[in-house]
Amino acid sequence: MGNRYWVVGFLFLWVISTYAQAKPEEIFQQAITHGATLTCSYEEGQNENIKISVKQRRNLDGSVWRVKDIIRDEDLSGKYWSFNTKQIYNSDGFIDLMISQNEITGIVTQDEIPRHRIGKDSTFKMTSITYDGRSCWKITEHLVGGEVYEAIIDKEYVFVLTNNYYNSSGKLLYSIQKKNVNFNPVFTEADFLVPPNAKLRYAKNNREYSELLDKRIHSHSKLVTKTRKQMAKKTIKPKPQGKLRRQWDRVTNYDTLGFVCQKAPWFLMPIAIVALGIVVWNKRKGGRN
Repeated sequence: MGNRYWVVGFLFLWVISTYAQAKPEEIFQQAITHGATLTCSYEEGQNENIKISVKQRRNLDGSVWRVKDIIRDEDLSGKYWSFNTKQIYNSDGFIDLMISQNEITGIVTQDEIPRHRIGKDSTFKMTSITYDGRSCWKITEHLVGGEVYEAIIDKEYVFVLTNNYYNSSGKLLYSIQKKNVNFNPVFTEADFLVPPNAKLRYAKNNREYSELLDKRIHSHSKLVTKTRKQMAKKTIKPKPQGKLRRQWDRVTNYDTLGFVCQKAPWFLMPIAIVALGIVVWNKRKGGRN
């Protein structure tokens, strides 16, 4: 009889613990909306040439400062190009303020910014795993159209560490891997100050915000194009030289003008002697006649 009580008690505790766990969609939505509950910094990159550094600070009112610095092809010649933004998210996870490098800033209301929301007809699968030494959940979301969204979320901080998105054919469309995640980074006041020379442009609706965003992207694209041309000039390879040109460079020691100035007297002396001889010979011939 006592064993039965133990079995019933164990089953009762197991049922309570199972239902007490947060649902996958709740964990997923919380991670997407709020991210880490503390300050954090991390790096991510879509490929080997792009490095994204992020610092994030959560305020007491639930709002978030996020500073993002993007560097591409740092190994070529310093920074190929860089781009940084400062963003303020309110407690609902919407962007209230964005300050870009070229001083174009868009301010919008929270109900005009679209963000990822979990579909009502989506199905979830959640498993517990260890990722990068952290205790995590792996959540797989199957969308109605056949697409699959995978995310690995840190259990302690409810923070998305990786994102993978596949189309209905199973092709990986994008992948974000966050590295060197630090939940207690060192911040400076400059990281969260609005630049005094920032040109604030207010967007009354989502359309105006999109126009501001397009201008910022266009301006940044022109900067990237200009930088690429400068890099191309620096890294342009000389055209292959012919055999005669190589021989001439070897003889002149790659200094044609200096070679001519040094050797000109030796070349001109025989020519002058021959010319003088011709003149004297012509005079004698004329005197005989």
